[in-house]
Amino acid sequence: VELSRSEERFRLVSSVTNDAICDWNLLNNEVWLSDNFFTLFGYPPKLNIANRDYWVTKIHPEDRHKVEKRVDQAIKNNEKQWDAEYRFKKANGEYAHILDRGYIMHDENQRPVRMLCSMLDVTKLRRAEEEAVSQLEHSRFLAETMPLMVWTAKPDGEVDFFNNHFEQFTGLPLQDGKGKGWKRLLHEESMLQLRKVGHEAITQRKDFSLEIMIRRHDGEYRWHLL
Repeated sequence: VELSRSEERFRLVSSVTNDAICDWNLLNNEVWLSDNFFTLFGYPPKLNIANRDYWVTKIHPEDRHKVEKRVDQAIKNNEKQWDAEYRFKKANGEYAHILDRGYIMHDENQRPVRMLCSMLDVTKLRRAEEEAVSQLEHSRFLAETMPLMVWTAKPDGEVDFFNNHFEQFTGLPLQDGKGKGWKRLLHEESMLQLRKVGHEAITQRKDFSLEIMIRRHDGEYRWHLL
């Protein structure tokens, strides 16, 4: 009776979670799939009992060997759980990025008999990460190709990025200029003006423009439009 209640509770949890749930019987190789599996990946609902191959053949060919090897190692080594990220083929031919977490159950003799897997679709997250990296690389490319000194700073004046033109003009290594090391290059009068104008721009949330004197690598101060 208790086992029946546990099974019922498991089925109820599987029906309300956003993950696709797989229940793999390691003894007969049957795999039970939750309804959400078919909803997430677009496959037509069918009998929820399949076999391991039904899942494996939909893993991207480049990821398949790695995932199978990881699962087999976890079973062989009597591990309690495993996880993997891979691409899984949907009914429309597209691949979803999946974070799969498996929990391996053992019998009284500590033999693995069952594996419960939770498949979470992280495609949107991975695409957002890829776009962020692409935008960052594009911004850095523009910063390094412009014949100008380009920098980014925090509100307190800590600089976290200089392009290479900064080092070429000032002679100060990039790492030494980061943080607040760049301040040694500004003329004292320019430093006072920058503090005043910069503070106003930050508090009022507006852009600013200012002419300042920056020391060149030969020691001569040159005017710049900031």
